[in-house]
Amino acid sequence: MTSHKLSHVTPRTAARLPVSLRLLLLCAALCAPGQAQTPTPMPEDDEVLSVRTDLITVPVFITDSRGRRVAGLQATDFGVRAGNRPVEISYFAAGTSRVALVFALDASGSAREHIGRQRAAALSLFSQFGKGSRVAVLAFADTQDFTLPF
Repeated sequence: MTSHKLSHVTPRTAARLPVSLRLLLLCAALCAPGQAQTPTPMPEDDEVLSVRTDLITVPVFITDSRGRRVAGLQATDFGVRAGNRPVEISYFAAGTSRVALVFALDASGSAREHIGRQRAAALSLFSQFGKGSRVAVLAFADTQDFTLPF
């Protein structure tokens, strides 16, 4: 069985790419061959459940030249190719612009030097969400504390 793996692209990096390049990268990631996996032998008394799915979730953010999200896109606005052949998009769902998110920040002594980077990454990520989004901050070291509850 072949698995598909998408490369990690941060929202900030993705926002700088033209739409056509983002779609090309998306298609390349979908068509990339998966890594071979050796199955773990199962004891004979265990029941084995096999599942096959043809649904591949591909999260994308489309922005205009000013970095604002483009609303109202439909499946017909996208193209997916596999092996240089077009693939029908049989299911398309627009996501939500509102999220509730908890940032867990490591404030222990071993990570103190990284707190600034953690904060910058959290702010950068949160800036990608819509106006109705909510965030909470959970700082943890020896104990945990909601520094900023919802």
